[in-house]
Amino acid sequence: MAPVKTRLRSLDGLRGIAAVVVVLQHCVLLLPQVSWAYFGGRTDDGWPAWITYSPLHLFWMGTEAVYVFFVISGIVLTRLAMGTNFTWGRYYPSRLIRLYGPTILSVLLGSLIIFFTVDKTVLTTRWLESRHGFYSLTDYLKDFTLILGDSGRIGPLWSLQYEVLFSLLLPLYLLLRKVRPWIGLVIISTLIVVGALIAFEPLYYLPFFGLGVMMAQNWDVLVARATKLLETRAWVGWCSFVAALFLIMSHWLVAAWVDSFLVRAITLPFILLGVCVLVLLAETFSPLIRFFSSRVVAWLGLISFSLYLVHEPIIIGAAFLTRGAVWAVITAVVLSFVVAQLFYMFLERPIHKFSQKLRRGKST
Repeated sequence: MAPVKTRLRSLDGLRGIAAVVVVLQHCVLLLPQVSWAYFGGRTDDGWPAWITYSPLHLFWMGTEAVYVFFVISGIVLTRLAMGTNFTWGRYYPSRLIRLYGPTILSVLLGSLIIFFTVDKTVLTTRWLESRHGFYSLTDYLKDFTLILGDSGRIGPLWSLQYEVLFSLLLPLYLLLRKVRPWIGLVIISTLIVVGALIAFEPLYYLPFFGLGVMMAQNWDVLVARATKLLETRAWVGWCSFVAALFLIMSHWLVAAWVDSFLVRAITLPFILLGVCVLVLLAETFSPLIRFFSSRVVAWLGLISFSLYLVHEPIIIGAAFLTRGAVWAVITAVVLSFVVAQLFYMFLERPIHKFSQKLRRGKST
């Protein structure tokens, strides 16, 4: 088996930008007029409607940014499994340490911040209502294991449940490599739409990783063909980029005109198409390659997991302490990046290096 390059630098940068979008979403959800749209309500008038149901939502569409994480994880882990010297016996302990190590430490940090800052009498938005409360023993147990769901105290942990499940079920996902691509797409799309219709989250979140698996299986061919096309036709790249962003935003653009639970089910296939196009462009379209590989964006990619894990308790804590003062929220965002850098340097990076040694079969 030929060596497979598992590190895709542009995708690291894309993941970093997606993490920043999640941070921005959690800042915007501090606005009472906007947070209703994420909790079964509707934002109908004025500027809240403009930033929710227009292309401005692009800058804070955190849920869709998580879809990007899922597809990239599918690509990266599948390419890892396709590489030389890969063994399941080393993969599982390595992967679980990589996920659980930083997660458990971030829960301990987040619960400490929550203990000293959360005031359940100050509930200015639906989002803060869903986040108030202190950690119980059951909450810790859920967030330390994640298999059966998270406690809800730290919002981003919901996606880690599916990352863990996908990592455990990777051998089953690899079966998608044995079916024709169009059959795999039909299976994945059907599961996603049915899951959205019956509101069963595992059924429509877990197939997202399958798209990454299928892309990884055909990655070299996809990259070669897309690169050849875009080398002489930059306009195709820009048009595809804009189209991908609008597809990813399609839920909110349609929701501006249609108030129905069916909107999610109808738009999910288009959202996922947009995510897949964006991921491919990040590795094949020269302007995006340069952007996602630039020094600042590369740094964001480096700390993206740490930033994703630590930022929400800091922002929520600042909101509770100051009743949502703008200066405090801005300060909390800056502090989130500082804490994420320190968390990465002293906690996540050592854990990652240790997990890599386990995967490579090295004890020292």
